[in-house]
Amino acid sequence: MIQPINESEKNRIRNLHKKHFILNEETENKDMGIDFWLEELSEFAIHLENGVYDEHDELSFDDLTEYDIGEIQRILEDAMEDKTLNDNERTLVFEYGQGIIDSIGPTSFLNEDGGEGNDHFLRKKTVVDYDAKPPMEWEKCSADIKNHDGPVLLMFSRPWCGACKKIKKIIDKSEDFQKWAYDNNVVGLYLDCHTQMGDEEDTQKCRVKKCSDGKTFHDDLVDTTTKFGGEIGTGMASQSGKWQGVPKIFLTDSSFNKKNEIKTDFNMDNFVKSLGESL
Repeated sequence: MIQPINESEKNRIRNLHKKHFILNEETENKDMGIDFWLEELSEFAIHLENGVYDEHDELSFDDLTEYDIGEIQRILEDAMEDKTLNDNERTLVFEYGQGIIDSIGPTSFLNEDGGEGNDHFLRKKTVVDYDAKPPMEWEKCSADIKNHDGPVLLMFSRPWCGACKKIKKIIDKSEDFQKWAYDNNVVGLYLDCHTQMGDEEDTQKCRVKKCSDGKTFHDDLVDTTTKFGGEIGTGMASQSGKWQGVPKIFLTDSSFNKKNEIKTDFNMDNFVKSLGESL
């Protein structure tokens, strides 16, 4: 039987959130290093170990759980912008934080018999929207869009990039974006398969998987990055002036003649407006 959280523990959690808020204000836009980000995330792992998210009371269920998931996502986004981290360190931080989210997310609130509890994360409502447009398709290789007669939304990403996954998820769920994409015959190109230096096992198999033109996924990402003025690196400032950081979004065409960079904006009204202005 799960024990209720006492007032002492509740006060500790509230103080911890207050400390996070102060730290976030003081360290905004600073490069803190991997130890800082892992320590920030470890506080939530302690909550998990203490069973804080198991007790469905007013604090832990309605306030704490939703708040903490949002805080972890914010920490991951900030960490991905830390220029002192290399790709391996970003991957480590991202996987650690995402693992905590997965543990305290929807599957944490299943009943003992495996059924769904009262968690609002799990409530489902089936709605048939006959006016909804079919979702824009994302291709994984540049060769797959070469015969497309229309605009191409190109997004450069990495497996560790939390901000990339977030903007793509928002795009996929946005009715306004999907309508715009449908009306303008837009196809997506999502390039994220990159084998990091030191990854001798080629974990993502990016040097094995091949596109229809024979290029590996890794080489396709590198070549396309070069065409759009970027270079593969650690994400730190480049002496050559070429961009390295992701997400990087362009509205282009199937021949890559147009190279209109689109600002990453999680507000879909602004994002769709920028896309419309770049057509």
